[in-house]
Amino acid sequence: GAMQFIQANAQPEMGGSALVLSFVVIVVGGLGSLRGAVVAAIVVGILENWMIVVNPAFSTAAPFAVMVLILLVKPDGLFGTWGERT
Repeated sequence: GAMQFIQANAQPEMGGSALVLSFVVIVVGGLGSLRGAVVAAIVVGILENWMIVVNPAFSTAAPFAVMVLILLVKPDGLFGTWGERT
């Protein structure tokens, strides 16, 4: 939101798309995993930009489709762990 403030007037929904994508990155990477967040951010970023070229109508839904597929295969995310580390 603060970065968009330079280009536009302040609005309540500023930065909403970045917030939603950050949620997708955290869930796909695995909660509490910095390595998973980095890998998921790269995957989501490449996928979203690729979908803009292929079919712009699906560019918003593509990260969520990846999130659903990864959570079906591995519910903890890519590098997440279940429970506390001992």
